[in-house]
Amino acid sequence: MKRWITIAVALLVVISLASSIFTLNPRVQAVVLQFGEPVRAVTKPGPHLRIPFIQSVQKLPKTVLFLNAEPEDAISQDKRTIIADYYVVWRINDALKFVRTMGTVSQALIRLDDVVFSSVRQEISRTPFDELIVARKELTDRIVKDASPKLTAYGIDLLDVEFVRLELPQQNQQAVFDRMRSERDRIAQQERATGNAEATRIRAETDREVAVMVAEANRKAQEIMGKADAEATRIYAEAYGRDPGFYAFWIRLQTLRDGLKDKTTLVIDRNDPIARTLMGQEVLKTPSPAATR
Repeated sequence: MKRWITIAVALLVVISLASSIFTLNPRVQAVVLQFGEPVRAVTKPGPHLRIPFIQSVQKLPKTVLFLNAEPEDAISQDKRTIIADYYVVWRINDALKFVRTMGTVSQALIRLDDVVFSSVRQEISRTPFDELIVARKELTDRIVKDASPKLTAYGIDLLDVEFVRLELPQQNQQAVFDRMRSERDRIAQQERATGNAEATRIRAETDREVAVMVAEANRKAQEIMGKADAEATRIYAEAYGRDPGFYAFWIRLQTLRDGLKDKTTLVIDRNDPIARTLMGQEVLKTPSPAATR
């Protein structure tokens, strides 16, 4: 009899020891419950102990989780109905708080959907439809910023919200797109008109500056030519004053050079000074020293 009692006690001890050990892998964390109440969280992988028959273990994922939300309608700032189809990226960052407030992952998904959609609807209502299309990243950043503090109280870390679709209902798309196209055409025409006016102003200003520059250049050219003519006249006068005979001879040579071009035939009177020069009858007379003085 004692032998059977000993065997029973030994079996009870073995069963108790076996049930008091639980093991976690790196992708799992756990919360130890005592009489159904969460008492501590276990996050490190490996074997761990619990009190048999008094404590139980609830395991939870430690990895990143996803929630594919159902498409919902929201109203933009310019009163357009928008279909918002998105998914949520999240994880459990405080297992003890999570079990105390949410209980299970299934319950957490319901609460997560409510909180995130509330932020989605709120941010869409503050944003015009055009900005929703072109500034989607800014929209999701604002949603995460608004919803994250609300989920921290449940031990949930909201990582991201990404839109799969953010568009108008099918029956409204064509009318809205036509209105957007008309608005874009109006803006384009206004920009072109502004550009043409600016181009006309620039061309007029450039033409005025060119006219001023040309007039200034002509004035300077006339001034330079006047000075050159005056200098030439001065040189001619000085040369004539020093040696009138040589000056007259040089003038006749210049006249011959200018007149006898391209095989020109020159008909002149033999008594003309030029003819006499050509025939050697005009002798250059050198002035006396007294005359040069």
